[in-house]
Amino acid sequence: MKTKSIIMCLALVLLAAPAFAEVPGSDEPYSLVITPSLTGSLILPIGVFTDLTDLGGGAEIGVQVRNVFFKNAVLRLLFGYNFVAEHIQSVDSFGVSSLALFAGYAIPLSDAFSITPLVGGGYVGHVVSATDTALYFDPELRLQVDFSLSFSPSFSIYAAPYFTFFFEQSNLGLYAGLNLGAALSFTVPLGAGSGSVPGPGPAPVPLLPGDVFLSRDLPAFSPNNDGIKDVIVFQPKAGGAFNQFEIAIVDGEKRTVKSMRGGSTLPREWVWNGAKDDGNVAADGTYTAVLTLTGSSGKATASSEPFDLDTVGVAAALSVSPKRFSPDGDGAADTASIALTLTDPGDLNDWSLKILDPAGNLFLERRSLDPKTAAFAWNGTSAAGELVQSASEYPVEATAYDRAGNAVVLKGTVSTDILIQRFGSRVKVVIPSIIFEGFNADFRQGKPEQVAKNLEILDRLGQIFRKYAGYNLIVEGYAVNIYDDPVRMERENREALLPLSKKRAESIRLALIERGFAAARIKAVGKGNANPVVPYKDKANQWKNRRVEFILEK
Repeated sequence: MKTKSIIMCLALVLLAAPAFAEVPGSDEPYSLVITPSLTGSLILPIGVFTDLTDLGGGAEIGVQVRNVFFKNAVLRLLFGYNFVAEHIQSVDSFGVSSLALFAGYAIPLSDAFSITPLVGGGYVGHVVSATDTALYFDPELRLQVDFSLSFSPSFSIYAAPYFTFFFEQSNLGLYAGLNLGAALSFTVPLGAGSGSVPGPGPAPVPLLPGDVFLSRDLPAFSPNNDGIKDVIVFQPKAGGAFNQFEIAIVDGEKRTVKSMRGGSTLPREWVWNGAKDDGNVAADGTYTAVLTLTGSSGKATASSEPFDLDTVGVAAALSVSPKRFSPDGDGAADTASIALTLTDPGDLNDWSLKILDPAGNLFLERRSLDPKTAAFAWNGTSAAGELVQSASEYPVEATAYDRAGNAVVLKGTVSTDILIQRFGSRVKVVIPSIIFEGFNADFRQGKPEQVAKNLEILDRLGQIFRKYAGYNLIVEGYAVNIYDDPVRMERENREALLPLSKKRAESIRLALIERGFAAARIKAVGKGNANPVVPYKDKANQWKNRRVEFILEK
């Protein structure tokens, strides 16, 4: 009895709430919606009533008020009756009726589809016929979620999964169920929001042109299904009474390309994906949305600010300078400039940048770069502070966005020169980009493009080392392990890597002698897997350990 009293008090409070509720700062209209519907039901009792599981069908009628407590708030009184199919062994027929009051919140996902979670209570009745007909009328609590798809302002279909707790004498019953229905809606306007009280009162305010507004969220959009600004959202508002409305998208020639009509209640928002009434995507251009309301006092219209439908990205090219840069602190070409060259600089709204290392791993990323300068000065370090490698190429990807959200990907390459590192009287150069074929010590063998790259690097080394005529040169060759096991790794280093790295260092020594360096001043050393730049188990960056180092000493 105590439980029944609690539920009845809850129902009375919710039913009386519209009489004193206010909606601070809301100008959404109140509306009373009467919704008769035909339903099909799946009923899944749990516990002592499990033998009543079955399918059924029937009808419901709902009386609903929206925007009473706050925007999109729903207060619904619902009465329904379902006849359950006669498949239950213990009875001849079984019916379920209910009268419940719900409170919830409508979540519109588009102009046609919404989700409404609801919680409420009331009474559920069970009509059971066997040898005699018995009626059970029990208090209930219900949790329900409505998924509604509207085909017009007055017709929709819905699916409503729910849980119902009911109390039958000493038993607690539980239904898990699903209602599927088709509904008609009859809307009765109750007046404007802003804390006004629905119900009897002054006559509706006549519709005036100054009371009609239509706003849009974006100045430009690109309906190309890339997930960025694919739709534009309009918010219509009206301060007076009207009988019907129309929202139309018109092009620069005042021709309507898309329209939506309804009755006496405006949607909270209307989403346009760029499709015309015939289903095709509208052409790029400037458009305006027009809201027209028709009432007893005539028509009133309002237009949105113009907006652009734009599916073409910015016209741009990526440039990198200088041709080679060497961030080694010598004051020459220490910074690389990565810039966008734009046909129309005003088209660029935002741009981002990715720099990859020679192995294709992300080296540096910068987002939301300044569109006014459209340039980025790079000092050659990664996000972790790692410096670029000598004589290497770093691929660059720039993504440019216009104000409609179109993205254009531009590609280029940053090339590094020979980097000189000074340690007192010593000079060190590390080059991982002279590539040898597997288990081969001749840098002249391999793919033609890589052989040409090796020769270019050696020519450049010869030019630089001529500046250090007073220095002796040690060429150190390094190799990379195949095995991770310490025992096998040590054996591999002793038997394979040390001899191979010595031969590779010697081949570089001979190449420099060919380029004019005195043989007596050059020494070749094989280091095998010693002094790794990155840990052996870092497979993504292990290529940095396969390198040639040049040590110049006075």
